[in-house]
Amino acid sequence: KYRYSFGRAHRFPVVAELYQSLSNPNFILQANAQLKPENGVHHNFTVEYGLPKGYIRVNAFRDDIKDAIQQVQTVSGNVTTSAFQNIGEISTTGVELIYDQRRILGSRFDFMFNGTWMNAKVEKGPIIDFTAPNHPLPPPGQPGPDSFDLTGKQRIRLPHWRANFFATYNATEAWDISLSGRYTSDSFIDLDNRDYINNVFGTQSDFFFMDFKTNYRYKFQNGLKSRFSFGISNLNNDKAWVFHPYAQRT
Repeated sequence: KYRYSFGRAHRFPVVAELYQSLSNPNFILQANAQLKPENGVHHNFTVEYGLPKGYIRVNAFRDDIKDAIQQVQTVSGNVTTSAFQNIGEISTTGVELIYDQRRILGSRFDFMFNGTWMNAKVEKGPIIDFTAPNHPLPPPGQPGPDSFDLTGKQRIRLPHWRANFFATYNATEAWDISLSGRYTSDSFIDLDNRDYINNVFGTQSDFFFMDFKTNYRYKFQNGLKSRFSFGISNLNNDKAWVFHPYAQRT
């Protein structure tokens, strides 16, 4: 199968982004009544090949969004100000591979895999002073090293690589055993892309989590159906951060 999809989307600012300004002695959230709506153009090309009880699919996609709404953070003394503003233009280019098949070669195994490469960056951005509390203000009247153009910077919280797999062994009609894995590469949290140190508080680091689960389905004599499950999340006990630490083996 071959399929091409095209979409045009608009996202208007919500009421909080336009009008809800909040403040306390150390933090100011500044709304912006002049925000423009986001305007996006989205393309997707898909190739799919059918398999016995499954398929292989490749998606190539491209998104271009003008006037993307972004929350920009600046610091002056002990006061942090977070304000909404439009980013000129951002783009996202990526490729996704999906493989999904049940009862592989007539066996008792099911397997699913998907992987994505993605590059999301600012094509045309405004000049801002700084985006994190650990970036000091330049002296008054001087541009300083912390004034920069967002053009060419990577979009925050959008990793380049993601991959997942899910394997199931169907031991009997009532009992199955599963093992899965989740991988995500690291990404930036600061708009200026200066947070390049990982695995510390305040970062979004890469991780690879493996999960185990087994299910047993049982039907009682009175017809009542039940399912008993046991699982371990983060089986390999990988340590990773998304501002706060992720959960360890559970």
